[in-house]
Amino acid sequence: MTDYLFALIQNNLVVLPIAVCLLMAPLMLFMRNRPKMQKITAVIVSLILLGLSALLFWTVYTQGIQVYSIGEFGKYGIILVADMLSALLVLLTAFISLWVMIYSFDYIEKTSLSNSYYSLYFLMMAGISGIFVTGDLFNLFVFFEIMFLSSAGLIMANESLSVTDTAHKLEATYKYLLLGMIGSFMMLIAISAIYATIGSLNMADLSAKIQILADAGTVPWVIYGAALLFVVVFGNKAALVPLHFWLPDVHPTAPTPISAMLSGIMIKVGAYCILRVLFLVLAPAKTFFLPILMVFALLTITVGAISAMGQTDLKRVLAYSSVSQIGYVLLGLSFCTVGAIAAAIMYLVNHAVAKSMLFLTAGGIIHETHTRDLRKMGGLITVLPLFSTVFLIGAMSIAGFPPMGGFVSKFALFQTAVSDGFYWPLLIAVVMAVVTIFYMFRTWIAVFWGENKSHSKEAEPAAIEGMHGHADAHGHADAHGHADAHGHADAHGHADAHGHADAHGHADAHGHADAHGHSDARGHADAHSHADAHGHSDAHGHAGTDAQTHTKVPAAKKKHKISLEIALPIVVLCATVIVLGLYPGPLYEISNMIAIQILDPTEYITTVLGGVPR
Repeated sequence: MTDYLFALIQNNLVVLPIAVCLLMAPLMLFMRNRPKMQKITAVIVSLILLGLSALLFWTVYTQGIQVYSIGEFGKYGIILVADMLSALLVLLTAFISLWVMIYSFDYIEKTSLSNSYYSLYFLMMAGISGIFVTGDLFNLFVFFEIMFLSSAGLIMANESLSVTDTAHKLEATYKYLLLGMIGSFMMLIAISAIYATIGSLNMADLSAKIQILADAGTVPWVIYGAALLFVVVFGNKAALVPLHFWLPDVHPTAPTPISAMLSGIMIKVGAYCILRVLFLVLAPAKTFFLPILMVFALLTITVGAISAMGQTDLKRVLAYSSVSQIGYVLLGLSFCTVGAIAAAIMYLVNHAVAKSMLFLTAGGIIHETHTRDLRKMGGLITVLPLFSTVFLIGAMSIAGFPPMGGFVSKFALFQTAVSDGFYWPLLIAVVMAVVTIFYMFRTWIAVFWGENKSHSKEAEPAAIEGMHGHADAHGHADAHGHADAHGHADAHGHADAHGHADAHGHADAHGHADAHGHSDARGHADAHSHADAHGHSDAHGHAGTDAQTHTKVPAAKKKHKISLEIALPIVVLCATVIVLGLYPGPLYEISNMIAIQILDPTEYITTVLGGVPR
């Protein structure tokens, strides 16, 4: 029985990461009234996906490219192909998504988590895994749409404590949907044009046939037009300048776990698709497009880094940083050498792990301070020592400091640029690397160093001081700390509909006020005295500073207790960043194998087609 089960898994290994996710999406809806079971199931399934992905990678590493045909239609059916690149990215996706899922348990609002979050999350996972292993263009489009629509829904998920205005979230989602739909339309046009010209959608078949046309010098102009459309569509998904402007709005407004997936994995999908199209499907067109890609990669590096310098929003700094860093990946691809592509793959992996960790850490900081504004932070190194350490390690990796993984990949890319003679691109990349050091460490200093300016844990980030603390002649406060016409206060110091007083005149649980205007511990108004530490307000309109009046208080001096769901993913990803830096050999070897397969797709084509175009 065990042998049969193992053989079943081994024979369907390529499709299982997709099938499991597609199966779990509806099952999670059926369990929406049992949140504890949902949580346990989500963790177990995510661990299974990680195990399947690791087994798939090991199988490809030891046995070569794996092909899975769905149905009996040959090249006209659904072909899934797992080579070293796709298997590595499926494994990377499963690894990061596991920890992002665990992080979501304490971060996403419980109703949103149970009703839709799990289902949309597994659909997004199915779409991403499908993109990485699909072997034909039409199903690339299908999986692209699954990923796109599910991620749009996840962007609107509610956080347990949100500092994002709903209007801003809707605006960002609208931009994401609009650009995504335009991209989907362009992608469908490109696919239709290729099918009408070549008569196939199988990537290996297309590669072989277009190469025959290239050898004969008769490549149709439609191929170059389709390649242009693909570069635009996938460049938009990768946030390639000038197609990047959706990202700085979407990343900050999305829930932090989804920001981590967007930056850690989804923009890498765009880079992967550019690589697949230009180096496999439409390989003859790459000699024309790679120099153009190099120019826009350098522009992306520059614009992203300079824009990050000017941000005061913590998540926008990380968002623009992602724009800049994906430029380094695309720059490596544009060099079109084994060493450069290997360096780009290493860069992609290291950035995915480090930036996911940084976004999750930023989410924890935002939950503690209740603001994304760097100007309202500071001095948190004593309050949040774990976040301080982890953020510093992530910043060092992104900035390229040894011994972090980011240093190894950046050094490999620069070394390749020197050996291959790309001196001007190297100069720009090095200058922007210095800028990266500046804005990453400036961000760390703004958050953790200096004077502690954070809000109390209960305070709202959008609080407006002073204007929300005035009282009437009786000293009572309304819902914002203002007095109503009658001066009555509710249980929080707000006006109620009754306003009766007890025998002693003190406010009771219903907000009744006394003749003297004294208040209880919940913030009722005092007619005679100025604001105290508990948020009481006086007859002159001065307000206190507790959480109920939405005003600022000195930050707590003691360390905060961080939940296991928040801390564990951050610590594991941090450890991964360090391990990738201290032991870069395995990743370097794998990246070189991938680069060789990319530049010479013969093995891919032969495995899928048997060596002969059909």
